[in-house]
Amino acid sequence: MPANAVYFDILIEFTPQDEAYSDFNAQRNAIPADSQIALYNEAGYMSLSFHYKNLDNANMEIESPGFHMRDANQSINRVSPAVKAVILDRDGNILQISDAIRTAPESVDEFAYRLIYDAAQAAPTLEFRQFYKGMPYFAYFLMLLPMILLRFALSVGAETLMAIPFKLRPAWKVLVVNVVTQVLLIALMQFSGLPYMTALLIGEAFVYIAEFVAYLLLYKSTPRWKIALYTLTANTLTLVIGLVMNAYFY
Repeated sequence: MPANAVYFDILIEFTPQDEAYSDFNAQRNAIPADSQIALYNEAGYMSLSFHYKNLDNANMEIESPGFHMRDANQSINRVSPAVKAVILDRDGNILQISDAIRTAPESVDEFAYRLIYDAAQAAPTLEFRQFYKGMPYFAYFLMLLPMILLRFALSVGAETLMAIPFKLRPAWKVLVVNVVTQVLLIALMQFSGLPYMTALLIGEAFVYIAEFVAYLLLYKSTPRWKIALYTLTANTLTLVIGLVMNAYFY
């Protein structure tokens, strides 16, 4: 390591014509725009820290350098097909430049995570990590199943019990209707791929309408206003139960 080494930077394959080019990223450890590293443009390489505008933060201190993109998914292999390591003094003068290394990972499931450079070696090395793929959906669904069943039981139970003060007899008809609509609602929420609130709004609108129509057919002697009031009250209650459970338990 050169005795007066203070900063570390990365050179990327880059030109002023690139869309992500910046004339000068200021406030990089107080290194001026007329420094050797800021002006460097040789063999198609320029400074990542000073000219790549999508760089969010650069800690160039040589003891613990770190470079963070504005987009967390933008790893260095997506920025440049090859890179070089460069060591600088306090004023941004170049003390040492490494050989270039390719940044492409061996697998499409990997990304370049860390650049390691030993100044005694000709070229740096790259460490790669696998993309986080998340939990398989079926396993995720099984994990949520107890909560889904609890929500199902509370919704069906609450609407069935609320049928009693509204004198909707026999109450087992309400139970059957709710079992059917809740199963359809859960299926829409879990398997449609829609955002939570979108699926909820579509599903609940269907439930309100479907249950009102079903009760009109099943309780023909009951006034429509009473069926409408029951449907609105019971479903609004179970909607609130579902929102509370989603907020606290999911």
